[in-house]
Amino acid sequence: LAACAPPQLPSPTLPDAAAAAGTAGTVPVQGYVDLLTAVPVDAGSTVGRHGVHFPSVAALYVDKAAVDGAGGAAEMAMQFAPFAIILVIMYFLILRPQQKRQQAHLELVRNVRRGDTVTTSGGLVGKISRTLDDNEVELEVAPNVKVRLLRTAIGEVRAKGEPVKE
Repeated sequence: LAACAPPQLPSPTLPDAAAAAGTAGTVPVQGYVDLLTAVPVDAGSTVGRHGVHFPSVAALYVDKAAVDGAGGAAEMAMQFAPFAIILVIMYFLILRPQQKRQQAHLELVRNVRRGDTVTTSGGLVGKISRTLDDNEVELEVAPNVKVRLLRTAIGEVRAKGEPVKE
């Protein structure tokens, strides 16, 4: 049975000055006080019952301030690096291909001429009978049924046709 017994740990002892002052130098510990009793070691830290080191809050702020003063600009650059990488990826995967598609569509709309069979963005299919101006065309959707259409409403050119002879 002696082999199964838990090992005996040395009990914590307070320095004479702290013992005289009571618990003035210790950090209060919430929870199981019998398992973790804070014993002051130096001004910046405490040691628990089982020898675990607990840095004080002030010591953490001092260490953080020392690190920030030494490499604050480099650390801030490293924080913004992932955002910059994401923006570059978004540009090449989303924005640049969209701009190329938009330019190709604009060029397609500029080069539409009489006789071309087109599909509108609304789903109408017809032949361009004449160009009214730079922004509008006349679309024949059925025999003797003509519709005025903005060039920007042309979705795609299905077939390039020969110009209609008048």
